Amino acid sequence: MATRRKPAEQYHHGNLRAALLAAAWTYLSRHGAEALSLRALAEALGVSHAAPAWHFKDKAALLEALRLEAWTRFGDALEAGAAEPDRLRGTGRAYLAFALRHPRQLELMFRAGAGPHPPAEEAQSLRAWAALTAAVAQAIGPRRAAEPGELASMAMSAWATTHGLSALLTEVVLPVALDDAARGALIERVLDVAVRGITHAPRPPAPPAPAPRKRTRSHR
Repeated sequence: MATRRKPAEQYHHGNLRAALLAAAWTYLSRHGAEALSLRALAEALGVSHAAPAWHFKDKAALLEALRLEAWTRFGDALEAGAAEPDRLRGTGRAYLAFALRHPRQLELMFRAGAGPHPPAEEAQSLRAWAALTAAVAQAIGPRRAAEPGELASMAMSAWATTHGLSALLTEVVLPVALDDAARGALIERVLDVAVRGITHAPRPPAPPAPAPRKRTRSHR
């Protein structure tokens, strides 16, 4: 059956680009980044195979746009989580909800070898980091958050814990099957351990003071 193509005027004022991104997001969720292609999106939208090139010169450009979209949605999710009364739990739940709903997008965001973030993507990743660090600052209190390096290390600990759990739930075949209730209980338990650990973690020992330099006599 021939693919029915939509009239070109339907995609005026940037509608084709938005349609391509929306279709790519869905295609990525179902098939992964390796299977994604501009040709497949053109066929799905019923436009010529050359039409996507007006907006994305190649697959790499499309994946870059998808990473930006993913980081933007991720930042939105973490900011919404950080608006909850218990900000640290809220950001943790938001992180895991995003990961469970969009595992292939999360994989694309953190894909090794992707290179440094472009400026727009960097801004969105920093927005997500700011939401997390604000939540950690509330949990550990202003005095401790002001100690050099403490806020960043505790925020990185929270990120590592949450990302590690998301990987276990989306990328690993666990030795026991988890239904929705068991998975929800596991998430809350891990978040409870993480929050308690970050809140009550002992401060790192102060670095030892440098030993005084011994004076040596000069022999003339």
